Amino acid sequence: MFLEDQGYQVATCDSYDCGHKRLRQQAWDATLIEMELGRSRAGLKLAQEAKELNKAPLVILSTGYPTEETLREALQLRVDYLLMRPAEAEDMTRFLYRELARRKDLRERELRRRAEP
Repeated sequence: MFLEDQGYQVATCDSYDCGHKRLRQQAWDATLIEMELGRSRAGLKLAQEAKELNKAPLVILSTGYPTEETLREALQLRVDYLLMRPAEAEDMTRFLYRELARRKDLRERELRRRAEP
């Protein structure tokens, strides 16, 4: 998998139940969730759960069959990136690098701010 080649730790799931469990097992920097995920709207539900976590990961929602309704729901969830397939892996990788670096910078600034007298 190309993300592992880039140095990311990757875990995969093939069902909503597996994804639901993994989200709670550890903190993730990012999630890539298939919108349908085996059953209608399961991916949207999992994306919503990820966004509601105390330390929410980047949420990338992927679909090859968007409808106006599901796209509207994804936007209402405020997913971080909507990946429309077919897509180029480099586009998602650039997004991940940029957003993870931005989040790291924000955390470091917050730590410095807290350390100031």
